[in-house]
Amino acid sequence: MTKCDITAMLHHFLHDKFCVDKSLLTDAHVDAPLTGRSFNLTGRDLVYLLAFVQDSFQIEIPGIALADDGFNSIASIVRIVTQTLAAKETA
Repeated sequence: MTKCDITAMLHHFLHDKFCVDKSLLTDAHVDAPLTGRSFNLTGRDLVYLLAFVQDSFQIEIPGIALADDGFNSIASIVRIVTQTLAAKETA
C-alpha cells in the first residue's frame, strides 16, 4: 500500500466521519495538527481515528508512536502506518 493510498483513506474517513471540509484535505494541511483550529478534532475523535487506522490496515500502532503528538497530523499518521506496515512485513 502506498502513502497516497493511505492518505486517500484517511481523507475519506475524516470527511465522512468528522465532516472535515475537503479544502483542508490537501498537501497544504498535511502537517496541521488535527486537534488544532483547522481540523478541530477532539481527543475522542482521535481515538475513533486510531481505531479506524488499526482496523483498516490490520496493524497495532505502538504506544510510543502515540506519544508527543505523534498521531496528530495526517503526515504523522501516514508515516506511522507506513513504518508499522513495513515492520509487519519483515516480521
